[in-house]
Amino acid sequence: MRRKIDATARFMARLIVATIFLLLLTRSAFAVPDDQSGFSIIIEDVRTLSLDSEITYFAPDVMQILSGWTGEQVWTTTINANVDWVLTIRGTEAFWDGPWQKPVGDIWWEYNGGGFVPLDTEPAEVCSAGPSDHQVHQIRFRLAVDLLKDIPGDYYYGYLVLELAAP
Repeated sequence: MRRKIDATARFMARLIVATIFLLLLTRSAFAVPDDQSGFSIIIEDVRTLSLDSEITYFAPDVMQILSGWTGEQVWTTTINANVDWVLTIRGTEAFWDGPWQKPVGDIWWEYNGGGFVPLDTEPAEVCSAGPSDHQVHQIRFRLAVDLLKDIPGDYYYGYLVLELAAP
């Protein structure tokens, strides 16, 4: 009887080994290799603006004061964008700091030969375009001066905002 159990055990062991072998062979024969790969990226809207000047000083001479205008100063902006954009300009305060309440409108700006216009606290469009790579734009400024109102002293206008935004 012992031989019959040994023979049965050997048969069962061989059957188990054969079954495992067949399962492994069958699994590898029907496996689908995944040989595809890819990349995914999300690129956001990009609009960057850089300015070559942080503060602009005007020191009008007697002739400029008598003419009513200072000399001109130029700000150079550089724009990078992968989408359409619009550049706006505005002042943040209605008046300058100084010995007299000099209005923000005494700052005049001009872009690309369009003629000088007074600055306001409401945004005004300077220019607009599509995607741009290091596109340079120059904005010219001059100040209105009034011999009768602009009494001697130091005047300071805190913030002029150039904003690059979606159209």
